[in-house]
Amino acid sequence: MSNSLQQQCRLHRGKIPFYHYTPPTPAKPWTLCFIPGFRSTFQQSQKSMHVYEWAVQHKMGFLAWDHPDEDNSSVQAWVQEGLEIITTQIKTDQRLVLVCASMGMLLGAAVASQLRESPGHRVFGMVGLGGAMQVMDRWQQEIQAPGAVVRDGYWYRPSTYAAEGYYKIPISFVDNTLHGDQSHFLDQLQEIHYNIRWIHGAKDHDVPLRLVTPWLAKLKTLAQVTNYAIDLDLVADGDHRLSRPQDLRRLDGILSTWTDAKANEKKVREIMLDHKRRAERRKAYYESKLGDPKQLLRVVGSNLKLYPNAEQYYYHENSKNLMPWPGDPSIKIDRFDGRALLDEIPPIQSGRCTELKDIEPEDHEELNFERYKDLIEADRLDLTPKERLATIDEEWTKLLDRHKALLAMAQPSRGTSKKKGFGYDYGTEKAETQDLEPPSLLQETDLLTHIHELNDKERAVLKEMGIKYGIRNYFRQLVRAKRERDRELEDLKMKHKVRHQAQN
Repeated sequence: MSNSLQQQCRLHRGKIPFYHYTPPTPAKPWTLCFIPGFRSTFQQSQKSMHVYEWAVQHKMGFLAWDHPDEDNSSVQAWVQEGLEIITTQIKTDQRLVLVCASMGMLLGAAVASQLRESPGHRVFGMVGLGGAMQVMDRWQQEIQAPGAVVRDGYWYRPSTYAAEGYYKIPISFVDNTLHGDQSHFLDQLQEIHYNIRWIHGAKDHDVPLRLVTPWLAKLKTLAQVTNYAIDLDLVADGDHRLSRPQDLRRLDGILSTWTDAKANEKKVREIMLDHKRRAERRKAYYESKLGDPKQLLRVVGSNLKLYPNAEQYYYHENSKNLMPWPGDPSIKIDRFDGRALLDEIPPIQSGRCTELKDIEPEDHEELNFERYKDLIEADRLDLTPKERLATIDEEWTKLLDRHKALLAMAQPSRGTSKKKGFGYDYGTEKAETQDLEPPSLLQETDLLTHIHELNDKERAVLKEMGIKYGIRNYFRQLVRAKRERDRELEDLKMKHKVRHQAQN
């Protein structure tokens, strides 16, 4: 890094050098964070300087810091220092890309995991250059191996990157990392919520490829839950440094792909919404084809104006105009009484109803979810009762239209073609226009489709809405509802596939 930039570096807590660059006129809300490896400084790193120049060229932010060199420190302490620098220097509306060198990838994974608890700081992706995820376990084995040089509480680890030919590493640093608080934080990862590109040299003797493969497989397994991309870029002639011009150009390509992808987000979202509408129409078709006809029952209420009619009133009030009920002749009813359709009324049996106190809390919460789901949805979409009823009426109208189309399809075809054709009508004639860039996922009509994309702030808003109706965790109930809906749709698709094969 140039001398002018070194002079602009500041100290965090008066001891940790860091540099934060903010473009005068930002072109995109991105900040690139460079995390150096062990005993490496961002001020002397060729990769750090390249990332800084790339950020300046593309009018993006840049942040880098060094790790504290203290005997009683640990990896966990380094992670906390990095978190404090990020949260105090970067605005909450920025997308973060972590560029990590060697051991910095271990720190980057821990930082990204803990940033999920920081509202507004979102890690979009992480690039690892010669990443070393299992370095501390390796060091513990090397310290205990025969021939290791350990004196006065220090381990003299041979290294070709140090001028003295070795790194003087405090034994306490390794012990504090492996046996301190959150010592197995990587083993406790449950999900990966960002993209990862792992650039690794096939000739990397410091971190052999055989040590990378197990961690890569684990990260891919975790990313399957959230559908994020985990890829390995293997450089055939690359070593551990990966600082050659061709290696840095590979890094440029990854950064350009990620940042330019957001520029085309509107067009990509339009395509995704089109696929979403098609999927919804297919789902509605399957449901109307295989659903219970009783679901088409509809109750409609309307306002009526009352007119006084004394003649009719006294006619019906006259006991001579009443008739005995067949079930009990002692009861007199008029011809409009619904009891005339019943032969008998079964007696009420007490003790059959279950008291609410006997219901488990989880079941009680599910009951409240089914009771008040429409009311909470109206609050979420900011709809008045009249608007919500209009929405329900529109949904019923579309369902009836699909049912009529289904009845028309059930008629035998009289065409002369020898081949059998299957027509599909999804119940809509015109494509609905939707806002391609909604301000918030909470404004989406079908929230279940985006339930796993909600951030912590949006989940907290849903929780507050549910608490008013006796639902402790409304978000969890929505996740359960989505699983049930997906399972029902898969069952419908399977039934349709079996029926289609039987017809052919």
